[in-house]
Amino acid sequence: MFTSYMVFNNQSVGCNGMYVIAESGVVLVDTPADEDQTLQLLDTIQMKHNKKVIFCLVSHYHNDSNAGLDILKERGVETWSSKLTNKLASAHNEKLADHLFENDNISLKKNTYLHSPYVNNFCFSRFSAFIIY
Repeated sequence: MFTSYMVFNNQSVGCNGMYVIAESGVVLVDTPADEDQTLQLLDTIQMKHNKKVIFCLVSHYHNDSNAGLDILKERGVETWSSKLTNKLASAHNEKLADHLFENDNISLKKNTYLHSPYVNNFCFSRFSAFIIY
């Protein structure tokens, strides 16, 4: 898990995300709340785990989960969200993932799969269970 910070109503607010280390690389669930913190997280993951982020799943349309998408795309990271998250992000002028899903399985590189049984809920729930195998 990681926490980034943003200012909301003149107060600093913590924004949680997570990453999972897989054999083929790191799977990021949500980006930090801005591009600078996204760069810091990518550098920290590389230094600490000697792996690159290869995939990012955006759980919802607010900037506390998608603010770093442009940085990730520049580095060749696959970015994904549900169709509903993408639609809401577009309507609110937020950043968009490159790939969309609507069922409950996403195939990653090298036969790694991300599965959530709750994909069809309103938006993509932050509290869904992820199984990487």
